[in-house]
Amino acid sequence: MKKLKKVLSLVLVIAMVFPLFPTPQVQAQDTGTVTTSQFTINKDGAGTCAITINDSSGESAVGNSFKQTYNVGEKIKVNIKAETGSMIDYVKLQNGTEKKTISYDEMTEYSSTFTINEKSLSISVGVKLADINTDSNELNSKENSDTVEAPTAPTAPETPEIPTDSSTDILQKDNEEVDENNGEELSEEELREQSRKDWEHFYQVMEEMGITPENSPKDSPKTDLNLDGNSFTLNQGLSLLYGDVLPRYGYEGETKYTQGLVSPDVTKIRIDIVTYHGDGTYTINQSWKEGVLGFSDGTLAFCADPRIDFTRGNKTARKATKYFSETAVKTACALIEYVNRYQSPSCLNSYQIYALKQIGIWGILNAEKGWYPGAQIEFGNGQKDSAGHNIWLKHASPVVHAGIDWAKSHKDNIQLGNCFVWEGSGQPLVTWDYKYVEKGGLSIQKISGNSSLTTNNSYYSLAGADYRIYSDTNCTNRVATIRTDAKGYAATANDALNAGTYYVKEATPSQGYELDKNVYVYTVKAGVTASQNKKTSTEPPKQGKINLLKVSAKPEVTDGNENYSLAGAEYSVYRNSACTDYVNKIVTDDKGNGSLGNLPLGIYYVKETKASQGYILDKTVYTVDISKGNNAVVEKTVTSKETPLLDPTAILLKKVDSETGQGTPQGDASLEDAQFRVKYYPVVMDTDPAQSGYTATRTWILKTDAKGYLALNDKYKVSGDEFFKNENGKPSLPYGTLTFEEIKAPNGYLLNPTIIVNKIDKSSSGGIIYQEPTQKENVLKLDVKKIQSGTTKPIEGVVFEHKKPDGSTERLTTDKNGTLSFKGLQWGNHEVKEISAPDGYAVNTNKITFTVGTDNKITITSKGTETDTDGNITIEVTKEGNISAIIENKPAPYDLLIHKINDKNAVLEGAEFTLYSDAECQNIVAKKVSAKDGTLQFDNLIVGKTYYLKETKAPEGYRIPVNPDGSDIIYTIKAESTPVDNIFKVIINGKEYDSNSTGAFKVTGTKADRIVDMTITNYIGLKLPNTGSYWMIPILILGVGLMIFGMKKKKVPHSEDEETKGNK
Repeated sequence: MKKLKKVLSLVLVIAMVFPLFPTPQVQAQDTGTVTTSQFTINKDGAGTCAITINDSSGESAVGNSFKQTYNVGEKIKVNIKAETGSMIDYVKLQNGTEKKTISYDEMTEYSSTFTINEKSLSISVGVKLADINTDSNELNSKENSDTVEAPTAPTAPETPEIPTDSSTDILQKDNEEVDENNGEELSEEELREQSRKDWEHFYQVMEEMGITPENSPKDSPKTDLNLDGNSFTLNQGLSLLYGDVLPRYGYEGETKYTQGLVSPDVTKIRIDIVTYHGDGTYTINQSWKEGVLGFSDGTLAFCADPRIDFTRGNKTARKATKYFSETAVKTACALIEYVNRYQSPSCLNSYQIYALKQIGIWGILNAEKGWYPGAQIEFGNGQKDSAGHNIWLKHASPVVHAGIDWAKSHKDNIQLGNCFVWEGSGQPLVTWDYKYVEKGGLSIQKISGNSSLTTNNSYYSLAGADYRIYSDTNCTNRVATIRTDAKGYAATANDALNAGTYYVKEATPSQGYELDKNVYVYTVKAGVTASQNKKTSTEPPKQGKINLLKVSAKPEVTDGNENYSLAGAEYSVYRNSACTDYVNKIVTDDKGNGSLGNLPLGIYYVKETKASQGYILDKTVYTVDISKGNNAVVEKTVTSKETPLLDPTAILLKKVDSETGQGTPQGDASLEDAQFRVKYYPVVMDTDPAQSGYTATRTWILKTDAKGYLALNDKYKVSGDEFFKNENGKPSLPYGTLTFEEIKAPNGYLLNPTIIVNKIDKSSSGGIIYQEPTQKENVLKLDVKKIQSGTTKPIEGVVFEHKKPDGSTERLTTDKNGTLSFKGLQWGNHEVKEISAPDGYAVNTNKITFTVGTDNKITITSKGTETDTDGNITIEVTKEGNISAIIENKPAPYDLLIHKINDKNAVLEGAEFTLYSDAECQNIVAKKVSAKDGTLQFDNLIVGKTYYLKETKAPEGYRIPVNPDGSDIIYTIKAESTPVDNIFKVIINGKEYDSNSTGAFKVTGTKADRIVDMTITNYIGLKLPNTGSYWMIPILILGVGLMIFGMKKKKVPHSEDEETKGNK
């Protein structure tokens, strides 16, 4: 120390004397080379250390800062040693733009030698306190008798790199603002305003996250003290843990003894409960100094409810989520993580760091429990850290503002451990146990391994493949499953997986592809999105293969016979059922086998295009479905049982529907149980041998099966002679001729009277050839033709219902030709009725009933009668045996609407009109009287029928209008309608009117509801005079004169001019 004092004294003297001497002016020569460089070293933090510099002048000790210029190339050795009670937190080196940070756990000494270069070298040393001073470990008056040694704070880990997300941007902005003014230029009012804004933002975030009293569990921690909401003079628990190391507790229900650990006088932490008012003022409700609470084993805890006094004693662990929502618990842990990462600099001591955590925790729990509505919990206003920064602006404000934003966006990275609330004696405490897990994602792209097979083929799909994600190499611990979309892409969410290594393999392949057995190894990193972490799965598509087996339908004939060979038959393969889109061909070997592979999945059609020696060409088109399957090669085998030219037991006949040409019946008909009389003639002829005088030697009654086949065996035999049999006892046919006569038709078909002739003849090679004939069956049906009554106009869109003998129904609608057919009529009773008709037509309510006998003959039992609205039905059984019906529909009725007015357009009430069906107006159809609005209406008048309308009673004060000859005015009305052509017109007194007409007579309404609209006028001149008027005599004289004049003139009928003129 003496040597150091001498050095410092010498430096002071030189500094005082040096300015007294003039400085020589030496002009620098520009040599282009830097010869000196600046070296600085600064110490930061609350701890203490000894720094020594060993350069060309020797070794010397320096204080907390040192700055010196050295020659380039000179070597400098730096030694830093932490003093007792302190530790080196970090050493930051900056050489020009190059930066490096050195930080180790429990680092107490650092030494390194540097060579000066042309870049300035700067060293910053951070020194922190290694443990907590326990000399003044005293609590307030409630806890003076219980003091324990405070545990040593664990070493801080290296500060992690701040991620570049939105919350960090806020943090940087806040810190930049603090760095500009360092809190010195802000008044107390400005500090309070900043605090108000921060807490306002804090509680807004809480509400957005749903951390509110409404969402909080209703239970509260149990305590043996009365709750006093105004008592704040407490020793509050404040955790002294540093970094992300938190205490773990074994189980819920564990009981531990709690007591004070560090006195508030030692921590010197002040907590304020502040309420801000709308006028810019505020009130500090309570203030207290915050101490440290914990357990008798030295572990620490946070305060869970600052309203309750702390007392030492046993407390029992309960899960924190019993009293607080999981969202609040996770957010509190995330906020602790934020403080650990971004607000734990060396310029704060351990008490201050955990005070930051405590106010954030209190803020979250206060938001959920509503302890202090409208109040803020503050720490650090007016206090400074060891670097001279205002604690609130530099540290607490970012926690309350940027910190809660960070906690909101990162709470899902929190994996909760045993977070406990400790309840029992006095104030409840809380301990936080969590793991912060960084998240990432992964994805996989599935592509086809053979695009020539899969392109534009709907039987292959990249969608729907399931890939399972495992956390172990054995792929037993599954953590997630992802599924591919239509483009073959599958991905987790960007934050679905914890950072680490994962193993992905396909569990379920997509349509048309083999299972990918590869295991893909992924490394998931925090912040790396799923699309950035992608691998490609190239999967082989499945292939199709068609195997063909050609066999003899009668091996007992062909085996061992050199005239028959299975080799050389050619089967063509097509992509369409019409067999025009050719793919390739299959050629059989001598055992009848052939195949075609490497086919894209799909449906193919195979037919024989060249028969092998001794066989008839197989005309069957085989459908082969190889569109899906479980194996890598989807195989199907087509077996072609081919008829040899010698066929002793061939199918005799095949029955098909005459309209479709297929062996599938229409409607409810059946091809089964048609019975044929089959005769065998021992002569080969193309015509019926019976017509040439031959007699059948054998006769059988045979019946068809469900597919319409007739075969020569006992299964199909109803009666008759014994079959011809070969040496093996099987029915056979010798050379000759067969005739087939249908004697019983199957259900739903007409009897076909045609006799079929088929011969068993020799082939050019000497064999026997028999090819079964096909008989076409005409289905039994009801044909309906729908027309408009009195015309030949077909009506489309009429719906009919057919009730079958078994009670079931079917509905059909007439086509544009007005026709429909109910086919395959079963034996029994039938009923057909009209259900609905198009707009403009009345539904024909008549029903057609008929019976089909077991002989398939039809008996008509009812057809209904024609009425005004029901059209005529013409029905008959045709000579073929079917039933045909022509059903007429009449146009729908219309309405006649009368408007009664005078020549001033005033509506007239009380006018009576009578509608007649005869010209003499004797047969009354209906009478109507005009209402207050002057209208009356006759409903449901029949189209095509002529009506006669006249006014039979004038409104009060009016006369009934008459013709000039004094006769009644009678309106002749007849409507005509063709709804299919959208035509509707009315003929009134010989003149036509329709929907385009205007004036007094016109057609209104819709196609479904037509209205004939007539306006009839009474002129005021026809109003009766009052009885006893002095005009009465002149009027009578004038009237008599006019009558005499009129009788001399020819009568003039009512004309269309009266529509508008009326009668004056």
